[in-house]
Amino acid sequence: MDAMQRLNKVRAESGDWTAHPVSLPGGISTMECFNANHFLYLSRIVQVAKDIVGASLRGSRVLDLACLEGGFAVEFALCGAEVVAIEGRQDNIRKLEYVKEELGLFRIRTVHADVRDISIQKYGLFDCVLCLGILYHLDKSSIGRFLRSIAEMTSRVAIIDTHVSLYGGESCEIEGVMCHGATYPEHRESDSVDDIESRKWASLNNRDSFFLTAPSLLTLLRKIGFTSVYICEMPYYDIMTDRRTIVAIKGVPHQLTSFRAGTSQGECYPEYRHERVIHPTNARKDESTQSVERTGGGVFQAIKRWVAS
Repeated sequence: MDAMQRLNKVRAESGDWTAHPVSLPGGISTMECFNANHFLYLSRIVQVAKDIVGASLRGSRVLDLACLEGGFAVEFALCGAEVVAIEGRQDNIRKLEYVKEELGLFRIRTVHADVRDISIQKYGLFDCVLCLGILYHLDKSSIGRFLRSIAEMTSRVAIIDTHVSLYGGESCEIEGVMCHGATYPEHRESDSVDDIESRKWASLNNRDSFFLTAPSLLTLLRKIGFTSVYICEMPYYDIMTDRRTIVAIKGVPHQLTSFRAGTSQGECYPEYRHERVIHPTNARKDESTQSVERTGGGVFQAIKRWVAS
C-alpha cells in the first residue's frame, strides 16, 4: 500500500482532517485545503515555548491537552521534545497515530482520555503544557480543577490559547476567586451521544461551557501558583477579538527587600466595565463596535487620584 492509499484508508475510517495540516513523506499532506493562519498560530506557540523553555526543545517534556489531530504535538516532537498528547475523541487519536507512524515520531505518546482527569500522579511533570482551544469548552464546575492540575504539572510554562468573554454577565467562585464571564451552549439537550461525538470541535459531553473574562483568567492563574502571566502579541497571528494567547510562567516568587508595603500588591487584575453588552456569539465583530474600559483600582487610576488631590 503506498503513502496516498494509507492516508485515504485513515480518512475512510476516521474522517477527514479538520484542523492540522501535516506534510508527510511522498509529498502529500493530511489536508489539501486549510486555513493558512494555522501556520502563524503554530509558529507563535512554538516560538513562545522555545523562548521560555530554551532555544532547543530537545529533551524537554511537553503536554498537549485536547490535541485534536496532533499538529502541535508533531511539531514539538520534530523539535526534539518528548510529547504526551491527550485527546478525548478516538478518531483524532487514530489520525495522530497514523502521522506518528509515517514520520517515525516515537517521541509522542498518545493517550485517549478526558483532559478533565489529568493529574501529576498519572502523567508526571512537564516543562511546557499546551492548553490550546480547550479551556472555553469546559463548564464552571471543571475549570478550577483543570487549571489547578495544569499548575501542578507545569515546571516552567503553560501556554493557554482561548476565547474569553468580553463582558462579565455572570459571576461564580472558582478556586477561591470571584470570576466573571458568560455561559455558552455546546450541545442541545436533544442531541444524541453520536451527535456529540461527531462534533470534533466541541466539548466531550458537557452541554454548556463557560467563557471567563480575560481579567478573571489572569487573576485565577496568578492565584493558583503561576508567578507571572502574560498576553502574547508577537509572533503575530490573526486572532479574533475575543481570543487570547496567555503565557503563564512557573517561577520562584520574589519578596521585595527594598520596600515593604505591608499588603500584597498586584494579585488581582481589574475587571472590565462594558457600556454595551456583548454576547460571545457576537464577540467576533469589529473591535470598533465595542466599548471597553477599566474600572478603578489599577495603578494608573491610583496615580490620577493622587495627582488630583
